[in-house]
Amino acid sequence: MRMLSRTCLALGLVGIGYIVGVCTAVAPNAVQAQNDADSLSDDTKQSMAELRTAADSALVALQRDNRYVAAIEGMNAFAISVGGVNAISDLDSGLGVDPETFAGLYAGLAVDDVAKKLDRDGDGLLTYNGKLVQMYPVSRLKSLFAQRAADETAGDASK
Repeated sequence: MRMLSRTCLALGLVGIGYIVGVCTAVAPNAVQAQNDADSLSDDTKQSMAELRTAADSALVALQRDNRYVAAIEGMNAFAISVGGVNAISDLDSGLGVDPETFAGLYAGLAVDDVAKKLDRDGDGLLTYNGKLVQMYPVSRLKSLFAQRAADETAGDASK
């Protein structure tokens, strides 16, 4: 008798769990990585427009000084923020690229000249001219972030 009651109790709990699990009333809400742009305040939208204008100006200045050569479509905000990178040269060296270039290449945003030289290896990893596309070494990333922080500090001091 005791065995029968335990079995019934276990089956009852499983049944209740199943019913609660399939019930939409307790379903979790969908999680979104970011709210819609429409929900941004007008001040935030204005600040973002000003940021894009400033970044465009910095990009043109870096290109003029031969300090910005992109391998992906669109603006590389990381490259601009650290004073420029030559992503094509970085790809040719096989020693790594900046994080935004790395992500852009994997997202299919390579400029035409670079896209022609991209392929996948047996493991599905991206290669450029037969060399594995990888991100900068940690030491270089740390150096770039330190340079960016120093530039920000120098900019704040000049105000």
